[in-house]
Amino acid sequence: RKSTRLNSSHLVISYAVFFFFFFNDTATTEIYTLSLHDALPIWFLRESLDEDGFEQVALLSYAAKYASGYYGPLRTAVDSTPTFGDRAGYQMDPANVREAMREVALDIEEGADIVMIKPALAYLDVIAEVRNDCDLPIAAYNVSGEYAMLKAAAEKGWIDYDRVMLETLLSMRRAGADVILTYHAKEAARLLRPR
Repeated sequence: RKSTRLNSSHLVISYAVFFFFFFNDTATTEIYTLSLHDALPIWFLRESLDEDGFEQVALLSYAAKYASGYYGPLRTAVDSTPTFGDRAGYQMDPANVREAMREVALDIEEGADIVMIKPALAYLDVIAEVRNDCDLPIAAYNVSGEYAMLKAAAEKGWIDYDRVMLETLLSMRRAGADVILTYHAKEAARLLRPR
């Protein structure tokens, strides 16, 4: 069994994944995909990269993106809150773990190298379920609302921010995440840095 200890190599600054994908002919080793409505499916990216000689480029799939209230702070900050309807049409029902398992399996079949669960904290059971079913690396996306809750509680003096932040990230690691995309990355890396 792999170690569930948390260290700075498990953290990724979350804003890196907001690029639809980034690509550089010489240096890129990973592409992060945001495939809304499956408009740009994993199989298409994998096939296109392979045809152009980029077989070594890894694909991170937004395999299980749940319709969640935890996205609120970021949507407010970037003024992207829906003005009508909601995004539930292309995000998963929070009650449905089976759909997540189907989407993860499909993305793996299509060539994903890393699968991501978003949000992370309220979906630790989904991360664990995916971990039990798949050997690929799993990314947990610790979204803005999860981050904001800890910051707000710390500002009120209700929690020891550093301790609770590391405990929260460790819970994601313990559930099975190999990579954690988080707004806490710099703070966590500072605390986890060997002295």
